[in-house]
Amino acid sequence: MLNNDLMTSKMVLKEIFEGMIKYSTLLQYVRSGKIPAKKIGRKYVFSRKALIAWRERNFNRPAFAKMI
Repeated sequence: MLNNDLMTSKMVLKEIFEGMIKYSTLLQYVRSGKIPAKKIGRKYVFSRKALIAWRERNFNRPAFAKMI
């Protein structure tokens, strides 16, 4: 069971990106280092606090719109 700060990929897609990107795109961003995550076994886990801070820094930039 994940604690309140850790999120799965599906949770990130639903709560952080709100359906704006696909699962495969999320994985591409994680693997390229654009989105902060840790790999545990075969799965990625995300810190809610780190993702919210990342979203605030990156979603407000016009260049991010071109990434999606």
